[in-house]
Amino acid sequence: MTNPPAGTLDGADPDAAPTDERAAWGLSDVVTYCTGVRGATAGATTMEEAAAQMVRYLRRAFRTTHGRSAFVLGRFFNTAPWEDLPDDLREILRPAGDPAGMRSLVLLASDGEDPAWCDRRRSPGLPASRLESVEHASEHPLAAALSRELGLDIETFVHGPAGGQPHHHDVKAIHIPDATDPARVPHQEFVAEHAIRSIVGFGGVQPSGNIFALSLYARIPLGADMSAMLPIIAVSVKLALLPFVTEPMFVGGRSRKVDPLKSAQAGIAIREQLIAVHESTVAEQARRLEDTVQLLHRQEQQLRRDSAIIDTLHRVGTVLGADLDLDRVVQEAVDAAVDVTGGAFGAFFHDEADPTSGSYRLFALAGAPRAAFEQFPMPRNTDLFAPTFGASGVVRSADITADPRYGRNEPYAGMPADHLPVRSYLAVPVTSATGVVHGGIFLGHPDAGVFDERAEQLAVGIAAQAAAALDNANLYTGQRRVARALQANLLTPPPSTSAFQLAVRYVPAFQHAEIGGDWYDSFVLPDGDTIVVVGDVVGHDLTAAACMAQLRNVVRAIAVDRGGAPSDIVRHADEVASQLRITNFATLILGRVEHGPAGGLLLRWTNAGHPPPLLLHADGHAELLRRTPNLPLGILPGDLRRDHTDALPAGSTLLLYTDGLVEGRHTAVSEGLEQLTRVAEAHAGAALDDFCDRVVADMAATRTSDDIALIALRVPPD
Repeated sequence: MTNPPAGTLDGADPDAAPTDERAAWGLSDVVTYCTGVRGATAGATTMEEAAAQMVRYLRRAFRTTHGRSAFVLGRFFNTAPWEDLPDDLREILRPAGDPAGMRSLVLLASDGEDPAWCDRRRSPGLPASRLESVEHASEHPLAAALSRELGLDIETFVHGPAGGQPHHHDVKAIHIPDATDPARVPHQEFVAEHAIRSIVGFGGVQPSGNIFALSLYARIPLGADMSAMLPIIAVSVKLALLPFVTEPMFVGGRSRKVDPLKSAQAGIAIREQLIAVHESTVAEQARRLEDTVQLLHRQEQQLRRDSAIIDTLHRVGTVLGADLDLDRVVQEAVDAAVDVTGGAFGAFFHDEADPTSGSYRLFALAGAPRAAFEQFPMPRNTDLFAPTFGASGVVRSADITADPRYGRNEPYAGMPADHLPVRSYLAVPVTSATGVVHGGIFLGHPDAGVFDERAEQLAVGIAAQAAAALDNANLYTGQRRVARALQANLLTPPPSTSAFQLAVRYVPAFQHAEIGGDWYDSFVLPDGDTIVVVGDVVGHDLTAAACMAQLRNVVRAIAVDRGGAPSDIVRHADEVASQLRITNFATLILGRVEHGPAGGLLLRWTNAGHPPPLLLHADGHAELLRRTPNLPLGILPGDLRRDHTDALPAGSTLLLYTDGLVEGRHTAVSEGLEQLTRVAEAHAGAALDDFCDRVVADMAATRTSDDIALIALRVPPD
């Protein structure tokens, strides 16, 4: 806008200024500054002194967020006729011809960080310029810029107001938010050298016919908020300068004659303008405040919606990552998609067409009862649905009824009667990482334009999570089917015998983990003795079940083929398991039930890292057969395994079990063994099957972290 002098600021390094430095004032501060402006000229006797005090006050009053002066330079220009100029300026400006009536543009006051800038006489650059003609003034960069920014004809600078009658409302605020704009600030050298970011100013026509312009240069950005505050300051500046339009412009100069009536009219007009600007600014600020409140309200609502969406996505991710039930997975995905996209209803259709009708099966529904769809045919592989089931991409429509593919599904030209109304439409394929299309999530809303790009992204994200969950569920379902068949074939009822009763139980750890590594077995050897064994292979998956099956078969084969003491059977089984690379951590307890020399039953047994057997005597007293156990399989050399022998008296009950019966997340094994003793004694009088059921029920009530397998042997009473 104006042409400040070149020079270096007094030790200031603009590059060292904090990058977050901003203006630190609001409307209330500006009102305070306006009061200061009207008092800033107190004591001045000339326009020059008033301008100097005004510039000094404005430049130093406004502070930044870091407490520094917001403006590095302030300058005050005024047009003046030849007759008002002091001798030093006349020497500089003396034209070749008669100077009478010639106007000039004078630097009346200056204040800046550089000491030289605080004195108009010392400030570099010409302190005044001749305005000899309209052509000459138009080519003058400063005059041309002021004319453009103040909205005044260049003739006003050269000849004064048309007809000599100034417009009392001719005062304007100038705001240049980007000082690097060469179209508004011609002298970019100064802007670049001193890192000027923004410029503000005030100017207009005085009652004397002269034009004044005050400009302030800032190294901080001054945005749109500043524009709303400047008019109050502009009118306040003009009002503060009004008393000096009749005073000498320079010390020792002549007083200027202004019609008292015109001067009074100017004062009234300026005050009216000040009131009007105050009212306008307050109204504008009130409007902005209302807009800000509404914006904050909308932002708060959006934040709540976003928070709810995040919570939903977190919940869905957790559920889909853990759930292995197909029905629940797709229902959770559809429910979440409806919630986060703002849909009115949604559905998941499986990509498996009914061979009789060619339509896709409805798997899950949200936002509407299933009865709302039961009377209608399911979607077929039409032009509208084919992209979803073919995984060619997302179909999103602001109004599906305007889609050329809509309405071609015979026998309906559009939606069937009584169908849920759909205009906004969003369909997302649920595709696995291998490219298999599980189906599609279809979302609808009766209003148009509901689903935007963000809704599409959210739906695609949920579909991706659902696809991974369905992959896992399908894999788990297949593995479970195989493992359950395997386990069902292995965990068969024990053989009957006249020497004792046998009962077995198997309880999975979790509702959906129906397979695992816990096992039991009982079989009769060729010599008539009976083997009872309970084992535990770590895990609840197909691998654990396979290891369990191998180990069970190895133990049975060795026992039948070689016989021998229990420790020998376990030693050979350990060797074979190592050769078969059955690496899962495994424990077992194996007993051989024999007829003793006195006619009673004996139990010869060995323990490979397993909980001790429990013997419930006929009198109801329970005893844990605590012997020093051997280490689990694969750890202890076979020749170090030991056997133990205990009598099985008439009427006694032997219980072999896995650690799931006595150990839990919050229960130590020692506590569980003590509880098992009490529980067994409490149910000592029950029939063998009832005894097993009651023991499992009481013990499993607080222990659900592992599978439970047990085998109970009861010797008939005498």
